[in-house]
Amino acid sequence: MKIKRKKTYIFILIFLIIAIIIFIPLLNPLEWSNESIRKRMFRLAPIGTSMEDLLIIIEKNDWKIKATFTRGYTLVHGIPGPPVPDYMLGENSISIGEKAIEVIVGNIIFGSVGVFYAFDGNDKLVDIAVIKYVRW
Repeated sequence: MKIKRKKTYIFILIFLIIAIIIFIPLLNPLEWSNESIRKRMFRLAPIGTSMEDLLIIIEKNDWKIKATFTRGYTLVHGIPGPPVPDYMLGENSISIGEKAIEVIVGNIIFGSVGVFYAFDGNDKLVDIAVIKYVRW
């Protein structure tokens, strides 16, 4: 009887280890695609959301505002970043929105996930871009 019980415990332990190995990466936002993160953020704050309402969402989720900008964020080769003056924009870069906020929405040991929110002149959300910061 004790041998059967021991085998059962070993089986459960092995099952739990395999489950952890499979499911832990699914909890890591650095493993998610930028597009899936972007869609999730749009579900929380769709186009047209006011900046004031977004600040409430940020606070409710305990996210950290990394920076606020009086200009829109910049996309260079599809990668978002802080705003740059218009004369620095090249053919592969564009400015999105008239104002922007960068928010850290996920922070883990190996890095963090940032989201740039762009707003129009009426402080309404016009776009969202995702960037991942990896620490080595």
